Amino acid sequence: MQTSQFGDAVANYRAAQNSWARSQLVEDVIALSPSDVVREWALTAAAETPTETLAACVLGDLAERAGNLAEARDWFRTAAQHDDFYAYASLASIELEHGEVSDAIPLLQRAAELGDPETMVCLGAYFSESSKPDFARQWWAKAANLGVSKAMVYLGLLAEEQADLPEAQAWLRKAAVAGNVLGMNLLGNMLYDAGEISEARQWYQRAASLGDLNAIFNMEDIEESLKAQSSAQILSERGDAGLEVAA
Repeated sequence: MQTSQFGDAVANYRAAQNSWARSQLVEDVIALSPSDVVREWALTAAAETPTETLAACVLGDLAERAGNLAEARDWFRTAAQHDDFYAYASLASIELEHGEVSDAIPLLQRAAELGDPETMVCLGAYFSESSKPDFARQWWAKAANLGVSKAMVYLGLLAEEQADLPEAQAWLRKAAVAGNVLGMNLLGNMLYDAGEISEARQWYQRAASLGDLNAIFNMEDIEESLKAQSSAQILSERGDAGLEVAA
């Protein structure tokens, strides 16, 4: 691995704003060279610049892939000492994979506190499943304020579950405007149920244009419904006209 590649990787890693993006950068570094070469570079980099936590996370990832969880935990903890949210998220992932939920939650909370929106969404899901909707709302709202459309969808579903339809529609609309396909579909469903067929169709069309099959099926249902309504209206008008003639 060349020095320039390391410099670019470190800069990109530092700038990445969520754990998913950092995980992709770790994978990119590992893919640059054979694992023994990457490991040698990472060991040197971790010793020379410990505050640049990419190298420690690369070593943690390599150890985890090799099944050496003790070493993986050690490297991720080294990175976590420098407030690397991806390191905390990786430690939490290891605990979750082994059923240690009580150990994972504080790690997720620390990653979320450090600003990682991915773990905010995960925490919201955990608290929702634990029947703690207020905590779920808190973390999803923080993620939504950072622009995470998935969190907006979850907030909409939570509000709908609590029978707050205006709040639910507001969050689903935000998710849909942000480009979330599920948000478009759910907003369409809500609008359709409220009798706002025209706008519901618009959102289904947007989702369908992005290749979403559910939206395509929803569009077909709307068209069939409108055809049935049109036919019923025509028959009704004909019946009224017949009655007028007879009179």
